Amino acid sequence: MTRDGLRRLLAWGIVAALLLPVLLVVLLGLAALLDVLGDRTGAIACGRGALIGGIAWIGSLVVSVAANAVLTLVGHDARAGRRRRLRGRRRRVRPEPAVQEQTPTFAAVRSATERASGAG
Repeated sequence: MTRDGLRRLLAWGIVAALLLPVLLVVLLGLAALLDVLGDRTGAIACGRGALIGGIAWIGSLVVSVAANAVLTLVGHDARAGRRRRLRGRRRRVRPEPAVQEQTPTFAAVRSATERASGAG
């Protein structure tokens, strides 16, 4: 699996880990309400739905932790490998361009500005 796929899996795992507890609370509350109202079948169905949601929540936590661990390990190895490859490769050194003699020096620029300000 690519790094992008792992990041997407981690993102969905975090979303599921944050939203599934809300679903659990709603389903358990609805099961209790249905049980009090006398709808035993609906209460059992909501209870089983909450059980399935709880199992999914634990699974999303495990997947999030595993994806984060793999991303951490892969990210570290990939960066280290890239550094090693760059150090071992011969790099072309570009020669610096020769300094042109027409480049004005600080003194030449200063005298030109003094002449211009004195003439104005």
